[in-house]
Amino acid sequence: MNESKSKHIVMASQELIRQSVGIMDRMDVKIKLDLPSINSKIQFISKICPDLPEERVDYISRKTIGYTFRDIENIIKIMNCSGMEITLDAIKSTLTRYVPAALAKHEVNHITDLDFSRIVSRDSIKDKLNIALTSIKNKEFISEIGIQPKNLLFFHGAPGTGKTFMAKAIAGELGQPMVTINAASIKNRDASPNELLKDIMELGTRFGDCILLFDEAEKIFGKSIVGEDEHLQGDLQSYLDGVSGKMKSLIIFTLNEEARFGAALKDRFLMFKFELPTKEERTQFLKKKQEAAKSHFNISANMEDLAQEIGDSSFREVEKVWDHTLLRKMIANETEVGMDNFMETITMLKSKSGETYFG
Repeated sequence: MNESKSKHIVMASQELIRQSVGIMDRMDVKIKLDLPSINSKIQFISKICPDLPEERVDYISRKTIGYTFRDIENIIKIMNCSGMEITLDAIKSTLTRYVPAALAKHEVNHITDLDFSRIVSRDSIKDKLNIALTSIKNKEFISEIGIQPKNLLFFHGAPGTGKTFMAKAIAGELGQPMVTINAASIKNRDASPNELLKDIMELGTRFGDCILLFDEAEKIFGKSIVGEDEHLQGDLQSYLDGVSGKMKSLIIFTLNEEARFGAALKDRFLMFKFELPTKEERTQFLKKKQEAAKSHFNISANMEDLAQEIGDSSFREVEKVWDHTLLRKMIANETEVGMDNFMETITMLKSKSGETYFG
């Protein structure tokens, strides 16, 4: 008589919600494995790299908040396979290049050539932003004295007024990678708006020392409606209240129109309005362009006069006038650039796009 042998089935899943209720009901034991803690990562790294100095082990562990053990192992493998000594510089370089699996579907950039010094004017916005940046740079001390980190920012204003550029400058100022998120890059493209919001909040509570930029958020809030969306606002408020105090990343929403946000929701964000640049700001912007191009072109046009001629326009529109003019000179193999050349560009772009400089 054959003895009956017991059989055990082990199922591994990243999300229980994807499994049917019938299957889950038949599971005797369900174990949730959390992301590794700093101490767990220290033990893991010390085991696979026993000769690595303690301070470097600690650095890797603290700079990989939200990473899995597999991510940590891959980082070590990259350094070992390249034959480099695992110095602190090598670790920093590898962490700069490595993208954890959970962020691989998003655009991850390490901003090294941009900070607040590159921002033209916007002094009132930069002053207000310093409140958020101070809390992030000193988050352990801020937590000790009972101050809630200011890590939910909302940028709104017309297209081309510098919202995305400012987000990049923040990433450069903090020396943190910027993860750009949009509706198309979320794991479930058919997800409802509130599911997309939930995904964003989960990334914010999981990963530390990075900037999560949800650019052009009208893709989720809706482009055609200018009034408040009470249902969607309620979902977002619930998510924000649920993760209060747990947010590890700085999250920035950019939106052209703020009308979709009511007072209760705005109260949970630091709000920043980006106006069209003033004539002085347009002039400063053009002078920076002139300085960058002076080794290749002799630009005789007065930048203040050019800013006046361009009129009330976004930085993107001003840049389009500048770029088109210099590109036409390049094609003609000419280096002399006068006001008449810029005026030709302005006239041409106006004729193509009506009252704006957008084609």
